[in-house]
Amino acid sequence: MAFSHDLIHSAARVYAEALLDLANERGNVDEIEGQLKDLIGLWRSQPAFLGLMTSAAIDDDARRASLRRIFAGRVHEIVLNLMLVMNDKGRTMLLGAVCEAFFRLLDSQRGRQRVYVTTAVALSDELRAKLSQEVRRIAAMQPVFEERVDPAVVGGIVVQIGDRVIDTSIRLRLRQVRSTVRQRMERHLHDAGQRFMKDIA
Repeated sequence: MAFSHDLIHSAARVYAEALLDLANERGNVDEIEGQLKDLIGLWRSQPAFLGLMTSAAIDDDARRASLRRIFAGRVHEIVLNLMLVMNDKGRTMLLGAVCEAFFRLLDSQRGRQRVYVTTAVALSDELRAKLSQEVRRIAAMQPVFEERVDPAVVGGIVVQIGDRVIDTSIRLRLRQVRSTVRQRMERHLHDAGQRFMKDIA
Protein backbone atom coordinates (compact mmCIF):
# COMPACT_ATOMS: atom_id res chain seq x y z
CA MET A 1 0.00 0.00 0.00
CA ALA A 2 1.38 3.41 -0.99
CA PHE A 3 1.14 6.31 1.44
CA SER A 4 1.33 10.02 0.71
CA HIS A 5 3.85 12.15 2.57
CA ASP A 6 1.12 13.80 4.66
CA LEU A 7 -0.53 10.48 5.49
CA ILE A 8 2.80 9.01 6.60
CA HIS A 9 3.40 11.88 9.02
CA SER A 10 -0.19 11.85 10.25
CA ALA A 11 -0.26 8.09 10.88
CA ALA A 12 3.22 8.12 12.43
CA ARG A 13 2.21 10.86 14.85
CA VAL A 14 -0.86 8.88 15.98
CA TYR A 15 1.27 5.85 16.85
CA ALA A 16 3.98 8.01 18.43
CA GLU A 17 1.49 9.91 20.61
CA ALA A 18 -0.05 6.65 21.85
CA LEU A 19 3.40 5.24 22.63
CA LEU A 20 4.53 8.38 24.46
CA ASP A 21 1.30 8.46 26.48
CA LEU A 22 1.88 4.87 27.60
CA ALA A 23 5.53 5.54 28.42
CA ASN A 24 4.55 8.61 30.47
CA GLU A 25 1.94 6.59 32.36
CA ARG A 26 4.45 3.85 33.16
CA GLY A 27 7.31 6.22 33.94
CA ASN A 28 9.77 4.60 31.56
CA VAL A 29 10.12 7.24 28.85
CA ASP A 30 13.93 7.12 28.89
CA GLU A 31 13.90 3.35 28.43
CA ILE A 32 11.48 3.56 25.50
CA GLU A 33 13.45 6.40 23.90
CA GLY A 34 16.63 4.34 24.10
CA GLN A 35 14.98 1.29 22.56
CA LEU A 36 13.50 3.34 19.72
CA LYS A 37 16.97 4.77 19.04
CA ASP A 38 18.23 1.20 18.77
CA LEU A 39 15.36 0.35 16.40
CA ILE A 40 15.99 3.35 14.16
CA GLY A 41 19.65 2.32 14.11
CA LEU A 42 18.66 -1.14 12.89
CA TRP A 43 16.26 0.43 10.39
CA ARG A 44 19.06 2.51 8.89
CA SER A 45 21.93 0.03 9.03
CA GLN A 46 20.48 -3.46 8.66
CA PRO A 47 18.93 -4.25 5.26
CA ALA A 48 17.48 -7.50 6.63
CA PHE A 49 15.46 -5.65 9.29
CA LEU A 50 14.37 -2.98 6.82
CA GLY A 51 13.26 -5.73 4.45
CA LEU A 52 11.33 -7.50 7.20
CA MET A 53 9.38 -4.33 7.98
CA THR A 54 8.79 -3.09 4.43
CA SER A 55 8.63 -6.07 2.08
CA ALA A 56 5.21 -6.85 0.63
CA ALA A 57 6.46 -10.39 -0.03
CA ILE A 58 6.34 -11.21 3.70
CA ASP A 59 2.85 -11.99 4.95
CA ASP A 60 1.55 -10.65 8.25
CA ASP A 61 1.68 -13.99 10.08
CA ALA A 62 5.30 -14.63 9.12
CA ARG A 63 6.30 -11.07 10.06
CA ARG A 64 4.48 -11.32 13.40
CA ALA A 65 6.30 -14.57 14.22
CA SER A 66 9.65 -13.02 13.26
CA LEU A 67 9.04 -9.93 15.40
CA ARG A 68 8.17 -12.07 18.42
CA ARG A 69 11.20 -14.30 17.89
CA ILE A 70 13.62 -11.39 17.48
CA PHE A 71 12.33 -8.91 20.05
CA ALA A 72 10.40 -10.76 22.78
CA GLY A 73 12.34 -10.30 26.02
CA ARG A 74 14.75 -7.85 24.34
CA VAL A 75 12.52 -4.76 24.18
CA HIS A 76 9.79 -3.48 26.47
CA GLU A 77 6.38 -5.02 25.85
CA ILE A 78 4.87 -1.72 24.69
CA VAL A 79 7.56 -1.40 21.99
CA LEU A 80 6.95 -4.96 20.83
CA ASN A 81 3.19 -4.41 20.95
CA LEU A 82 3.61 -1.26 18.85
CA MET A 83 5.31 -3.26 16.11
CA LEU A 84 2.72 -6.04 16.33
CA VAL A 85 -0.19 -3.59 16.07
CA MET A 86 1.47 -1.88 13.12
CA ASN A 87 1.88 -5.30 11.52
CA ASP A 88 -1.81 -6.11 12.01
CA LYS A 89 -2.71 -2.77 10.37
CA GLY A 90 -0.28 -3.30 7.49
CA ARG A 91 1.84 -0.31 8.49
CA THR A 92 5.18 -1.71 9.61
CA MET A 93 6.81 0.27 6.80
CA LEU A 94 6.09 3.39 8.88
CA LEU A 95 8.26 2.31 11.84
CA GLY A 96 11.07 4.72 10.98
CA ALA A 97 8.62 7.64 10.73
CA VAL A 98 6.99 6.61 14.03
CA CYS A 99 10.36 6.64 15.81
CA GLU A 100 11.18 10.09 14.42
CA ALA A 101 7.72 11.38 15.42
CA PHE A 102 8.24 10.03 18.95
CA PHE A 103 11.57 11.83 19.23
CA ARG A 104 10.00 15.12 18.09
CA LEU A 105 7.13 14.79 20.57
CA LEU A 106 9.53 13.97 23.39
CA ASP A 107 11.76 16.90 22.45
CA SER A 108 8.73 19.19 22.71
CA GLN A 109 7.68 17.67 26.03
CA ARG A 110 11.15 18.22 27.48
CA GLY A 111 11.76 21.67 26.02
CA ARG A 112 14.35 20.49 23.51
CA GLN A 113 14.89 21.58 19.92
CA ARG A 114 16.27 19.18 17.32
CA VAL A 115 18.94 20.86 15.20
CA TYR A 116 20.31 19.28 12.03
CA VAL A 117 23.90 20.31 11.37
CA THR A 118 25.85 19.37 8.26
CA THR A 119 29.50 20.39 8.20
CA ALA A 120 32.43 19.85 5.86
CA VAL A 121 34.49 18.58 8.82
CA ALA A 122 33.36 17.19 12.17
CA LEU A 123 32.27 19.78 14.73
CA SER A 124 34.73 20.44 17.52
CA ASP A 125 33.50 20.80 21.11
CA GLU A 126 34.19 24.54 20.89
CA LEU A 127 32.10 24.97 17.74
CA ARG A 128 29.31 22.82 19.13
CA ALA A 129 29.20 24.98 22.26
CA LYS A 130 29.01 28.19 20.19
CA LEU A 131 26.27 26.75 18.02
CA SER A 132 24.37 25.52 21.08
CA GLN A 133 24.47 29.00 22.58
CA GLU A 134 23.14 30.54 19.37
CA VAL A 135 20.32 27.98 19.04
CA ARG A 136 19.25 28.58 22.64
CA ARG A 137 19.07 32.30 21.86
CA ILE A 138 17.02 31.71 18.71
CA ALA A 139 14.67 28.97 19.85
CA ALA A 140 14.73 29.42 23.65
CA MET A 141 15.09 25.63 23.90
CA GLN A 142 17.83 23.14 24.65
CA PRO A 143 19.30 21.96 21.33
CA VAL A 144 19.66 18.30 20.43
CA PHE A 145 22.15 18.04 17.58
CA GLU A 146 21.89 15.63 14.67
CA GLU A 147 25.31 15.93 13.05
CA ARG A 148 26.44 14.84 9.60
CA VAL A 149 29.75 15.36 7.80
CA ASP A 150 29.66 16.17 4.08
CA PRO A 151 32.91 17.51 2.53
CA ALA A 152 30.89 18.96 -0.35
CA VAL A 153 29.03 21.45 1.88
CA VAL A 154 29.46 24.95 0.48
CA GLY A 155 30.50 27.45 3.15
CA GLY A 156 31.48 24.75 5.62
CA ILE A 157 28.21 24.48 7.57
CA VAL A 158 24.46 24.10 7.01
CA VAL A 159 22.08 24.44 9.96
CA GLN A 160 18.39 23.54 10.08
CA ILE A 161 16.49 24.25 13.28
CA GLY A 162 13.51 21.91 13.40
CA ASP A 163 11.46 22.41 10.25
CA ARG A 164 12.21 26.12 10.01
CA VAL A 165 14.23 27.77 7.28
CA ILE A 166 17.06 29.84 8.74
CA ASP A 167 16.48 33.47 7.74
CA THR A 168 19.11 36.03 6.77
CA SER A 169 19.56 37.51 10.25
CA ILE A 170 20.27 34.08 11.72
CA ARG A 171 22.66 33.29 8.90
CA LEU A 172 24.56 36.47 9.74
CA ARG A 173 24.81 35.47 13.41
CA LEU A 174 26.07 32.05 12.35
CA ARG A 175 28.77 33.61 10.17
CA GLN A 176 31.33 33.45 12.98
CA VAL A 177 30.71 29.74 13.45
CA ARG A 178 30.90 29.17 9.69
CA SER A 179 34.15 31.13 9.51
CA THR A 180 35.65 29.03 12.28
CA VAL A 181 34.69 25.84 10.46
CA ARG A 182 36.30 27.13 7.27
CA GLN A 183 39.50 28.01 9.13
CA ARG A 184 39.55 24.54 10.65
CA MET A 185 39.16 23.02 7.18
CA GLU A 186 42.07 25.10 5.90
CA ARG A 187 44.26 24.03 8.82
CA HIS A 188 43.30 20.41 8.20
CA LEU A 189 44.25 20.66 4.52
CA HIS A 190 47.48 22.49 5.36
CA ASP A 191 48.50 19.86 7.93
CA ALA A 192 47.68 17.07 5.47
CA GLY A 193 49.83 18.77 2.84
CA GLN A 194 52.72 19.13 5.25
CA ARG A 195 52.52 15.44 6.18
CA PHE A 196 52.46 14.51 2.50
CA MET A 197 55.56 16.60 1.77
CA LYS A 198 57.40 14.95 4.67
CA ASP A 199 56.43 11.50 3.42
CA ILE A 200 57.82 12.10 -0.06
CA ALA A 201 60.92 14.01 1.07
